[in-house]
Amino acid sequence: MQARVEEIATEHGRYSIRPYVAADLPAVLAAWQAAFGKPLAADLWRWKYHGAPLGNQILLCEHESGEVAALYGGVPFAADWRGRRLRITQLMDVFSHPGHRKQLGGRGGLFVRTATAFFTATAQPGGSALLYGLPGERHSRLGEHLLEYRRLPGGVACLEAETAKLARLRSRPFAGRLHRQTGPQLDGLDQLADACPADRLQARRDADFFRWRFLNHPVHRYWLLRYAPFTLRSSSAWRGCAVVLQQSSQAVLVDLVLPEDDPDARDLLRRTGAMLSEHGMTRLRTWLPARGTDVARLQALGFVRLAEPLGIIPTGRLFDPCMTWAVASSALHYTMADSDLF
Repeated sequence: MQARVEEIATEHGRYSIRPYVAADLPAVLAAWQAAFGKPLAADLWRWKYHGAPLGNQILLCEHESGEVAALYGGVPFAADWRGRRLRITQLMDVFSHPGHRKQLGGRGGLFVRTATAFFTATAQPGGSALLYGLPGERHSRLGEHLLEYRRLPGGVACLEAETAKLARLRSRPFAGRLHRQTGPQLDGLDQLADACPADRLQARRDADFFRWRFLNHPVHRYWLLRYAPFTLRSSSAWRGCAVVLQQSSQAVLVDLVLPEDDPDARDLLRRTGAMLSEHGMTRLRTWLPARGTDVARLQALGFVRLAEPLGIIPTGRLFDPCMTWAVASSALHYTMADSDLF
């Protein structure tokens, strides 16, 4: 991330706001634990930020002692929007060290200074058109109050279905095949990403994204399910896909690319439900933008909407002058694959 170094003098020493480098990791993990009251594994941080296809966007505020006082971080993704290739950033780690929160006084102190520097760098050429995140209520209110964030219209919908009921959906015979991908060969995903609707603004679900997000995850082992035409056995044929994380007898639908054709979408979900049911997973849960078209399609196919259990408040901030907030926020599509929650 390109940003100038900012020096801040205080009564308790000097601080520097600057881009993160790999050598900062031990100090960052120590500050993260101080901020959240629990440790974070180094391999998770490295996977998320060091291994991401487009790198990372992280600014930190460092005390002259070497202690990290604040950090503002996100992962940039490629996105296609009405014929344009953009970058959008999913914010995942933003925090301040409790021992440094009263420096500077005023509204937000060092944390807001770090965030402001992040926004300035983002607004430069090569930055991101949109920042978005999935915080809880407290952090969402702070973002709105201090950092000009806005809530995404409609919020997030939590949907759930019984896998056995999905397995009983009626669909066309020989409509398609469902394959469980077990290796790194993801030929055809780039073509599937190219077929994303032009008016949908989302992180591009290409092979690089899937390889990083799912195959390279240091902890979770996902079920990557490829839906392909029945008559083609080629590993490069993708009509849609689902990514599932098993949690005992339940499962999370972490990502989903539905075929545009409704009968194919029904068949994908029928086959997914049958496969999961056969392996002892009785319920399938997912989170999606409440006003997005996928929510209506899933509800029509047997998913029911639940009270959202995690307290997620989707928020964003727009930097692209060629978009309006109303258009961008309505077009933004995300799944749990955009977050680090699952």
